[in-house]
Amino acid sequence: IMHTSAPVYPSHEYPRWENLEQRLGGPVRALVLFAVLYLPLLWLDYALRETPASAAVLRPSIGLLLVSVWLSGSSRWPALLAVHTVTALLAGYWLVEPFGPSAMCLAVLPGAVSAGVAAAAFRLLLRRPLEVHAGQVPIALIGVIVGALCGAATATGIALGGQLDLAMWLRALADSSAEHALGALTTGPIALTWLLHLRFRIPELELRSRRELAWLALWVIVPVLLGWLFLRGPSSSLLPVPLLAAPALILASLRLPPRWAVLLAALFVLPFSLLAVSREAPYSVADPAVRIGLQQMLAGIF
Repeated sequence: IMHTSAPVYPSHEYPRWENLEQRLGGPVRALVLFAVLYLPLLWLDYALRETPASAAVLRPSIGLLLVSVWLSGSSRWPALLAVHTVTALLAGYWLVEPFGPSAMCLAVLPGAVSAGVAAAAFRLLLRRPLEVHAGQVPIALIGVIVGALCGAATATGIALGGQLDLAMWLRALADSSAEHALGALTTGPIALTWLLHLRFRIPELELRSRRELAWLALWVIVPVLLGWLFLRGPSSSLLPVPLLAAPALILASLRLPPRWAVLLAALFVLPFSLLAVSREAPYSVADPAVRIGLQQMLAGIF
């Protein structure tokens, strides 16, 4: 007689924001750490644009906010959202001219809506305990997409106001939802995988070799540095940069634990995106929206 049963996956309870507070010695220190990590990501939100008024390639701050809200209890949401609001206003005040009421709303609301809706979707779609199997990845992507669409709709409504041009609304919604989703997918997995403690229970998730990590990290970063040094022209092609880095990222995804693989992917995507938005290259497309869309496609692949 053959007995069949559902596969059993390694599992672990979700890490909680309160556990981080205990390790750091209190809620104030945890919020300070969040602010210290969050403010540079907010700066990147603005740096990853060709112009202050154009769409960003991605908004990396959303990923950290999403994971923090998702893993925290409702009693911590006001504090996290307050830190988000203050730091977002500071970043906008420094980087946006003029910084009027509309710019203030754009600085604060879309990111908070994206992260909050995606976190709520995660709570509905992902069960406790957290299971280690690939089937949860597309479920998480659904949550990210729903959150990105809601945040993008908020940004589009603020930016366009009472304009009723449907084509303009749809284009703005598409541009904004892509930057929100890519931002969540770039930094969210980093925050989650470093908070999880599964690596202490499952030997396969341990880092096997620091030397292997070092040379893969070097392989990822060197092409971007070469791009900064030798591809200075405003129309010079940057396509050799991702082509050179791609094999290292593929090897990293196969050889390294998830926390290191997603970290190396972000360490490539963010500086390469910064390099790309500083010029028309790697594409000879006149429309800046199309250029940003193509750059988002590359960022999404990596």
